[in-house]
Amino acid sequence: MEYTIQQVAKMANVSSRTLRYYDEIGLLKPRAIRSSGHRIYGQTELTILQNILFYRSLHLPLKEIKAIVTNPNFDFEEALVSHHQQLVAQRQQIETLITTVEKTLLSMKGELVMTDQEKFEGFKNELLEKNETLYGEELRTKYSEEEIDASYQKWRHLTAEEIDNITKIEQELFSLLEILSQSHDYSSKEAQDVFEKHKQWLKLVAPFYNEEYHLSLAECYLSDERFSDYYNNRAGKDAARTLTAIIQHYA
Repeated sequence: MEYTIQQVAKMANVSSRTLRYYDEIGLLKPRAIRSSGHRIYGQTELTILQNILFYRSLHLPLKEIKAIVTNPNFDFEEALVSHHQQLVAQRQQIETLITTVEKTLLSMKGELVMTDQEKFEGFKNELLEKNETLYGEELRTKYSEEEIDASYQKWRHLTAEEIDNITKIEQELFSLLEILSQSHDYSSKEAQDVFEKHKQWLKLVAPFYNEEYHLSLAECYLSDERFSDYYNNRAGKDAARTLTAIIQHYA
């Protein structure tokens, strides 16, 4: 069956302008373009669009999505299996959050005694699922399943006090990075403090810390925009580059 660009836009809940842009950048080409200039899409194009929208829901940049779906070895069936697994994980996460909220409501009514650990269980799992979705594949190229599982288990068992400490360290790190992104004085006490705080933060969340691991992360902060955006959006546009330079200077 064939569809016009307007029909596809309505079906997929995207704009015709978005589909035209996908065509322009080579992400999703129509099956044909009529003499009238109208774009026509078929089943293959709809399947590609479905995958594009799923990857977009995971906040992957279009450049990465294009590299995935235009790869001649791209397996649509395998991609659907992967999507299904991730959706099931998301559903489990939502169910965990619902349970956490329900327990909190009962606790507030005096009908249930809720431990401090239980109060944060849903949120910790949410962060782990997000980390697994975004970085799971890359982590497995560098670390064993045992190391990754140990890290996740450590995160799941963090106390409320430990989570507060992690958040505090990270906020202090962002504040220092914002200053150093302007001065670029990597030999200063502030730069050394950034390195130590980042090292301290990593030791709290990853049980397999070592210098090689620290340096490999520094490379990711520049090569992977998901990492760089995390710091740049919180401590200024040059924060990721500054943090990388500091780690390479002190590690």
